[in-house]
Amino acid sequence: MRWNRQFNLVSRSLGELDIMGLIHQSLDAAGSIPDLLVQISGDSGSRLFGPGDESVSANIERFDISRVIYLDIGSGAGIPGLVWHRWLREALQKKPASARPLLRTILIEPKRKRAWFLQRVVRQLELDGIEVWNRRWEDATAFEDSSQRDGSTYWIVSLKALKLTDRAVIAGWRRVSGLSQLGEGDRLLICRFRPPSEHLGPALIREIGLPPAAPISIVAGDPPANTSVLVPCGSRTDPVASLLGSWYSYLPDLE
Repeated sequence: MRWNRQFNLVSRSLGELDIMGLIHQSLDAAGSIPDLLVQISGDSGSRLFGPGDESVSANIERFDISRVIYLDIGSGAGIPGLVWHRWLREALQKKPASARPLLRTILIEPKRKRAWFLQRVVRQLELDGIEVWNRRWEDATAFEDSSQRDGSTYWIVSLKALKLTDRAVIAGWRRVSGLSQLGEGDRLLICRFRPPSEHLGPALIREIGLPPAAPISIVAGDPPANTSVLVPCGSRTDPVASLLGSWYSYLPDLE
């Protein structure tokens, strides 16, 4: 609240309770990520998992990944970037150390003062595995990759209040990763916050350039290569938002 009075991190009309509401919304959305994975993977049944549920790490483990790289575009005040980083770290900590994927988070914020604020929070909270880039997504360049790649990589990209198509996100991912295509076993999940009442129909798919919506019934163990899923965040009877996920096991040609 103090730094928000100095320069806009969020709207200055928001009070402390409003900001806490945004943080809780981000936590609810993070808790919906496993539900996205369940629907995409074709597991029988679908329910929301909380951050403390062991099913979170079990669901991530089924993809046999060695690292998770999380990119938050237009981080602003770190909502959801900082929140999701903490949530992912706690979820992955439930796995045995020998099978625990490496977590690397990059917060991308073009405004200098906001980037400074994010760096300050990272230092004060002594967060590890996280860095702040003061640049636009369109100007992002390849990051230094010193981690061992013995297994596959699970990429997660989040956008909140940014109107980027999947095409623009994938083009930026190619610049940041220095790769033209996902490796064998790699996955890319693009997550967007959407209004709670929205439906995943042809108009929305065309607007954002999404892959086709996931079929209602998927054979377990044989998930679609690229698909989209929309799940509620928070209570199913009174959701605070919806989380729209685009899932890619290979990337389309953008030429």
